[in-house]
Amino acid sequence: MDSAELLTLLRSNGAKHVYNSLLLDENVFLLKQLFPHNHAEKYHQLKVAASDILGVPTKNIAIVGSSKTGYSLTPKRDFANIRPNSDIDLVVVSKELFDNLWTSHLNYKNSVEQGREYSYSTVAKNIFRHFVSVSEDEIDSSMLVFFSDWINRVGKLKKILEQQFKIKTSLEYRVYDSWNYVEQYHVTGLNALMEHHNESH
Repeated sequence: MDSAELLTLLRSNGAKHVYNSLLLDENVFLLKQLFPHNHAEKYHQLKVAASDILGVPTKNIAIVGSSKTGYSLTPKRDFANIRPNSDIDLVVVSKELFDNLWTSHLNYKNSVEQGREYSYSTVAKNIFRHFVSVSEDEIDSSMLVFFSDWINRVGKLKKILEQQFKIKTSLEYRVYDSWNYVEQYHVTGLNALMEHHNESH
């Protein structure tokens, strides 16, 4: 579905319909480019691999973002096409993982010396929206004791993505505590996208 068709569907059927019919189906733009003859099968294999490594059910993993659609859904980017170096965005839904990562962030924050800067405000803002991640930009030796298991698992997943699925770009992910908040996040974003393009025309 191209961007014009997406906007038409948004305006006629609403954001929740687009979320369910477009963002959660088996058509992944990036995998279609890499594996034109069996992209749906490859998507399932990718989710199985991620499931094995991260310890969550296959049904609780999804690719989103420009890797999914072929273009950005961020309102001000005006449907910019996916670039060769665009991140692959992964949604992982697991209450257990969410709680564990949240606790790791909290324990890390409580352990840090007063003089060391730590951007906990971003983590807190994300947790308020019921997702959590670990930014590679902030990882240093002081974090390893709190996040080593998770960092190792994500590292294994990145290697699998590169070796088995030809995906060599950065992996970005969000661990949500339930699908309700995945839907809420994306429906809000789709409504903002529609509003932005209604105002600009």
